[in-house]
Amino acid sequence: MNEIERLISERIKEKGRISYKEFIEIALYYPEIGYYYRFRPGKEGDFLTSPTSSSLFGFVIGNFVIEFFRSFKGDFEILELGGGEGFLAKDVLNFIKENEPELFNRISYKIFELFKREGIGERISYITSLDSVDEFEGLIISNEFFDSLPFRIVENFKGNIKEVYIKFDGIFLEELGEPSQDSIDYLKRFPLELENGERAEIRWEDYKFMKLIAGKMSRGGILIIDYGSEKPKKDTARAFKNHRVFKDILSQPGERDITSDVNFDLLIEAGKEEGLEKVFFYTQERFLLEFGVIEILEKFGDSEFFRNQAKILLSPEFMGSRFKVLFLRKGYKVNISKVF
Repeated sequence: MNEIERLISERIKEKGRISYKEFIEIALYYPEIGYYYRFRPGKEGDFLTSPTSSSLFGFVIGNFVIEFFRSFKGDFEILELGGGEGFLAKDVLNFIKENEPELFNRISYKIFELFKREGIGERISYITSLDSVDEFEGLIISNEFFDSLPFRIVENFKGNIKEVYIKFDGIFLEELGEPSQDSIDYLKRFPLELENGERAEIRWEDYKFMKLIAGKMSRGGILIIDYGSEKPKKDTARAFKNHRVFKDILSQPGERDITSDVNFDLLIEAGKEEGLEKVFFYTQERFLLEFGVIEILEKFGDSEFFRNQAKILLSPEFMGSRFKVLFLRKGYKVNISKVF
């Protein structure tokens, strides 16, 4: 039994049972020993992200920032949620510095993370709390952030919606019980049609976090890249380890990433309630093509290395259609011919 398993089993002993949300919170976020404190994405890790796959991804977002903020008056901030080691931040800023130096000089780039890093790059700093973020003006970037938030699971059991809880009897086991208030609130807003025995995730934390950041924005936009769809899918919970996918998410807590598909309708609705409007919802492939990945590739000439990276980002079999890109804005309009 590892340390996380011991902590979870003790929590269950205290309470009798816990929700999947609490199980995931401990497994991923427990200070110092949770999964996100100890593991990093990349080829040597458990999963790939677009920024760790290719700098092209950050260059295209840099080009998007230039398009969107060229006419933005005054200084502004970029806030990246869950930016990790700063791979995306460095690529975005390097592209802007080279192609629009005047704009680069007006940017302050902050990364919201579990803990701070030092010496990442010019104009990049870390924050571990959003308390200081208020009346935000600029761009918030969320790349695979929402999928990392904890979630609950419900099941249709003989025509009744039950929540799936976790107990411990030498191993972690499931049992059904009455839905939590979070699940009830979610299902009132986003009803699910489940057949007997079918399950779905309750991603209410996504809604609450989106409301939080949208409420802090006075002018600018939010760019969200994640896997999921506009309509919620059923039973997408899974774990990752060594680039392999597991449906059993109770095994090896703290040693594997746990995730499920993002419900973009939920994020759009939460943003709308705080005054944001949807500008576009694209596949990653379309977003990259719309904002210049081909033109950027041409700058590198006949580089097989970058062509192969582009295939990973664009191909429907890899990341091109699996990942979606949502952009919302508030209090700021600009004419971008590719979008409007």
